[in-house]
Amino acid sequence: MFKQTYLISILLSSSVLLLACATPEEQAAKRREQQIHKDNARKNFLSTLSKKCKDYGFKAGTTEFSQCLQQAEQQEIMSRSVKLQKKQIEQNEKSLFESIMELENKTRQQLNQE
Repeated sequence: MFKQTYLISILLSSSVLLLACATPEEQAAKRREQQIHKDNARKNFLSTLSKKCKDYGFKAGTTEFSQCLQQAEQQEIMSRSVKLQKKQIEQNEKSLFESIMELENKTRQQLNQE
């Protein structure tokens, strides 16, 4: 589900760049298409959560089912946030490691020149 949302985000971002070269009619059509993709992603997301709550034994239309959906959505949002934070940490660690290696190489070069 995260990959699908990520891909949609990329699609939307790249579409913005393409809109700069499009006619107003093409821009409007592209925005409608993007909204449809966004709506479908949301429907799929809610469908997945709904299935999860049904699998837990909650019946659609009940307060308990609604609470299950809310909690499942909050958990999914938190899970995505944690994954994103982990990815950012990994990227920062990689960048830091590369900087350290570069500094170490420069230091070695300076020592070898002396």
